[in-house]
Amino acid sequence: MSTIGNRWLRNYPQFKFLALIPDFFFIIKMCTIIGPVESYLVYAYFALILLASLQLGIRGSLAMALLVTAFDYYHTQGAPGELNFYGSIFMRIGFTWVGALALGITFQNISTNKSKITRLHEDLDSKITVLASASRVLGSINDLDKLISYFQETTSRIFGISKYALVIKTDERNEALLVSRTGVDESDLTENFFQFEEELLTADFKVSDLGLSIGATHKGTQGFYVLLVGGDGLQRILTDKDIFQTIFSQFIMAIDNALLVQKAEKASLTDHLTNLYNQRYFYVRMAEELNRAKRNKDNLSLLMIDVDNFKNYNDTYGHLSGDKALAKIAHLIKTAGRDSDIAARYGGEEFVVVLPDADGDAATEVAERIINNVRNEHYPGHSDELDVELTVSIGISSYPNHGAEITDIIERADKALYKAKALGKDRCAIARKKNVPKKRGPGTKTRSA
Repeated sequence: MSTIGNRWLRNYPQFKFLALIPDFFFIIKMCTIIGPVESYLVYAYFALILLASLQLGIRGSLAMALLVTAFDYYHTQGAPGELNFYGSIFMRIGFTWVGALALGITFQNISTNKSKITRLHEDLDSKITVLASASRVLGSINDLDKLISYFQETTSRIFGISKYALVIKTDERNEALLVSRTGVDESDLTENFFQFEEELLTADFKVSDLGLSIGATHKGTQGFYVLLVGGDGLQRILTDKDIFQTIFSQFIMAIDNALLVQKAEKASLTDHLTNLYNQRYFYVRMAEELNRAKRNKDNLSLLMIDVDNFKNYNDTYGHLSGDKALAKIAHLIKTAGRDSDIAARYGGEEFVVVLPDADGDAATEVAERIINNVRNEHYPGHSDELDVELTVSIGISSYPNHGAEITDIIERADKALYKAKALGKDRCAIARKKNVPKKRGPGTKTRSA
């Protein structure tokens, strides 16, 4: 009853005020025809019912009206008698109840609306504060990981988005590049569910199959940034669309800039032809991994790789074919090892691979895999010839067996490489174990290693 009445009054708010008319008319009429004591009682009844309606709603006010009716009946009649529901007592209490209830519900709705407005203002102020704070913070963060973490925190705290994925779609890549995700399986996002049509980004039906919707897009220097949201996240975004778009655009510009910086830094550390690390970065990582191996008392191995007879290949087939061959060999070297291995172009047709946590035997397995892969591959020749074959020779050294310093390990790997060349090429050779001088006893002589 209370729910129906409240819904009816919300749908027809004008009746709240119309209901006050008979109440005030009744109060004026009572003041003229009844005595002072009864007039004050009517005021008291009205106040009690009004308070009940404010605190307890229609049911509470009805219960109070019944109590007031019983009290008024016994007060005015003095003794129990025959109840007349159309008598003056029930009529005036009924009018009092209707008037007090209408006034109470009106005040209640005014108070509720005021509370809602206050909450909306507070929520808006909070989001504006976050927007201003985000503008200041984003200007001071250049690290991509920190930006992603801040993006996750902001979208969750302000918009309550608990399931999303931020991806980049470029013209060059078939798949979307995942930047950040929460509550979404990464394997689901490897499908090609984005495509370009006349420079416009469209989404395949697979997006909705994942329970995701496109919440926002932004064009950056790295491609189209697409925010996929799940659940009721889209509705929350649409509620404050302008604020969200402003925050999202600021985040994307910061993330786009961080990715651009990261790309530039990576370009300075990689070889443009082979996409492997360059020699400068090799020395940095070699030092880091060697120090870590010393701290943890782990093994560390180094492969030094040289393409056999590459000068003759270049002279015969040209430098363009030579560049293509080097790029192909670099890819074979990279894919033959583990994700933790560090492959670099050492210079010309020489490559190096740092193998953390790998002893000589493990390094030999990787080296033989590289040799077989390179031997079984075909490389560009003349247009009127079949593809030609190339081979590599590999020297292997390890910490701690072959030295404790970078220069020692590289020198021993280089000597092992020349040994492999001398033995006929297309093979690997491991460095000899470093000789440790023995303590001289009485009458012994020192001999060179």
